Amino acid sequence: MQDRSTSSDILRQVCFLRQRLKLTQQDLAKQLGISSRTLQDWEQGRRQPSGPGRALLLQWVDQQAAHGC
Repeated sequence: MQDRSTSSDILRQVCFLRQRLKLTQQDLAKQLGISSRTLQDWEQGRRQPSGPGRALLLQWVDQQAAHGC
């Protein structure tokens, strides 16, 4: 994924992959080491990930792509 992607683009991919992998928000939050509330806020558009949070999501998306998801 390119670094120029907007946070909303990244979140759409995260949400799509999470559902495709049949992960709950709690499951993914645990994998990422963040609170499920933070992930929920991001996915529902109440907050936007920035800095480390955005980098964490990009890394997770890239890992899933490397695994063929």
